[in-house]
Amino acid sequence: MKSYDAIVIGAGIAGLSIARELANLKQRVLILEREEKGGVTSKAAAGFLDPYSDLKDQTPLFRLGLQALDQYPSFLQEMGARAISQVEYEKLGILYLAIRAEDEELFKERLEWQRKQGLPLEPVSGDKILKMEPAVSKKVRSGVFYPEIPKLNAAKLTELFFESARKSGVEIRSSLQKVSVWSEREKVRGVRVDGEAIESHSVVVAAGSWSGLVTHLGIKINVGAVRGQVLLLRANPSFYPSRILHTIRNAYIVPWPGKRLLVGSTLESDVGFDNRVTAKGRQDILNRASEILEGIRSLAEESSWAGLRPYADKGMPIIGPAPTKGLFLAVGYYRSGILIGPLVGRLLAQGIVTGEFSPLLEPFFPK
Repeated sequence: MKSYDAIVIGAGIAGLSIARELANLKQRVLILEREEKGGVTSKAAAGFLDPYSDLKDQTPLFRLGLQALDQYPSFLQEMGARAISQVEYEKLGILYLAIRAEDEELFKERLEWQRKQGLPLEPVSGDKILKMEPAVSKKVRSGVFYPEIPKLNAAKLTELFFESARKSGVEIRSSLQKVSVWSEREKVRGVRVDGEAIESHSVVVAAGSWSGLVTHLGIKINVGAVRGQVLLLRANPSFYPSRILHTIRNAYIVPWPGKRLLVGSTLESDVGFDNRVTAKGRQDILNRASEILEGIRSLAEESSWAGLRPYADKGMPIIGPAPTKGLFLAVGYYRSGILIGPLVGRLLAQGIVTGEFSPLLEPFFPK
């Protein structure tokens, strides 16, 4: 019977980050993945790293995200001198736009606590926005600019983590459908995969929206899938912003290499595990994005895709040791996965090996 120090279920950014860090701590690690290569949801992300603009107040996720953002370049540099350019990491900043009066009221609430935290931001008038981004609709009333927000290519990031985990000595088995946690007397013994038993004293469930399908856990993982559809459009010089543009109605436009625009996104919680792009989804995205760039419908579509964001109760991730000894969860990252994945991977791996977990993770422990 094969045995490992740790087994990680799921090869998205969450699982790959944890497995890589465990391997760097001299653990023998196996990743189990349902897809051919993994990272289906991670690869579909828009890739801008925004820890605070969507929040109304300080939260544990804000504090975790802020530290993750600060450490992101160093995480990438650890994976090679070319890693930053390889994943197209670039600090463009994000410009949140107020289209209606109620948008401005929301921004006032955010600014009140964000200024107290000393966050880098700049309130901007409608006139200044038009000078910064001349193509933006003249209906925009005002906005807030966050200059420190970067973007990257999430698909290339996932590939980077996949190869880095493999080079660190992680064994990866893919295209697996039946995976269950093997436990006895409230203690993990390993996993069973298609009838094969594999021993390990530590098992980490990091299977994204599919985490609830991992059976025999002894606990219920309440994580659902929220589909997010995205379009990649061919731009022209009059429709190519230099910053990420965003509204409170979850419309965003991200400048993409090759004079293209990444435009999203839908938030669909009633589609199960269907990650198809739909005509209705396209229409919804363009309706909301046209509040930013009125001529966006005239741009040709180059490609499109959809991801299934893992959403846990109350929108908070579930990270840390479960009641079953040796079982750990890293699920429900929702829209924060690309941002917090590398830092959580490091902190959780350290906790698994030493038994002492960072205070940053404690608010996310399974209840």
